[in-house]
Amino acid sequence: MLSESQQRAIEAVKSRLYEDGLDPSILDGITFRPIPTFPQPDTVAIQSIDAIVEYLESNPATRMPTGYRFAINPGLNDFYHPKTNLQYSLGGKRGGEPNVYCGTLLNDPEGKPVLCNKSKSSCRGIKTCEFHSACNQNDFRFSVSSDISPERNIFEKTLAFFCAVKEAGCSFDQRSDVELDYGGSDSAISECSFDCDQDAPLVKITLNKSRKRRTASLCKGNMVIVYNKYNQPRLQCQYRTNSNHDHLLLRNIQEFDISYLEALLSNDKVRIKHYEQRAYEKGYGPLVPCMFQASPSEQKQCCPHLHRADSGELRQGILRTMSKCLVQFSIYTPNDLDTCPFIVIISRNLHNHARPLAVKTPPAIKDVFCSMLVDLDWKLADTTPRKLAVDAGFTKSLRQYLNWELMVDPRFLNCTHP
Repeated sequence: MLSESQQRAIEAVKSRLYEDGLDPSILDGITFRPIPTFPQPDTVAIQSIDAIVEYLESNPATRMPTGYRFAINPGLNDFYHPKTNLQYSLGGKRGGEPNVYCGTLLNDPEGKPVLCNKSKSSCRGIKTCEFHSACNQNDFRFSVSSDISPERNIFEKTLAFFCAVKEAGCSFDQRSDVELDYGGSDSAISECSFDCDQDAPLVKITLNKSRKRRTASLCKGNMVIVYNKYNQPRLQCQYRTNSNHDHLLLRNIQEFDISYLEALLSNDKVRIKHYEQRAYEKGYGPLVPCMFQASPSEQKQCCPHLHRADSGELRQGILRTMSKCLVQFSIYTPNDLDTCPFIVIISRNLHNHARPLAVKTPPAIKDVFCSMLVDLDWKLADTTPRKLAVDAGFTKSLRQYLNWELMVDPRFLNCTHP
């Protein structure tokens, strides 16, 4: 059915055709495209110019769509589209439709709806570690915290050091012309009280397969801990002797937990379980459920943390995509931004996953940072992250842009954004 204004327009055109001697009946079958009724979102959040919103979510109470209307500056040739600030990985079923209306959310100065280009996209969810499934997120022990105790720091450093030693091994090349002496009374193995069983499952490490493999000619010796006459520990290859100094030797390892490191190197399952169970009760270690997550757009295939599998194997977890996220985004951009300088993004449904980590820097922040680097002029040639953090001019510009009023300097960019 036509509206009253449309009926009046048709009558006016018919009278004009009649005056010109034409048959006005040709307009009897004319139809007008009605302005579609748009289901208004439950909440409309109006954002100021250059506002950076990285997470768009629907109202969890009403489960109704939530619209975000962003004010932009159409005078800029390259304005920042609000879609580029989203941390969600967008993809899935895409689509679009030109010349559509966005109800009463996008109007001209006279209050009439304006034509827009509509694009659709959906959230691709997140990737989680395979050891994430058994995680009880309500358990406070497993919550992610930036407050790391010294005991936890030493434990994690020891485990990382052990994994690095097991992966790298002794770098002595057996193709060397040096005559090897693996026996004798001065063998280093006699100084170690632990039995090195290479086939024990607790020390089997499976790391990312994309890493470079060891050359077959390199030494296959196990790493052991020995003590000198001053009772100071050192790590060395089992084939290193007083007469053969070509194999690996590492001193000054006091910063690690020597007892735990000895248990790992000697495959002492009882002691390994004791140390890792104690760490589990405090919320860290390879036995705790994994809290790591990554965006599907990242190329990561394996979790960076090591976990104990049910078989006792110490390995990196494989990243898997969670169940399909049902959130869909509808983006409305007016054809004439000068008439209606707003962009609307509507979020429908609720996310079935936690917020992804902020791994994408919004273009506005990135451009400001790049402009600050350009201001360094000739000093940019040998600038390092450490020099940049203590540069008075850079930190002053950063303070002014962020309205930083704290006494502590923003020495790292992750204070503002990762």
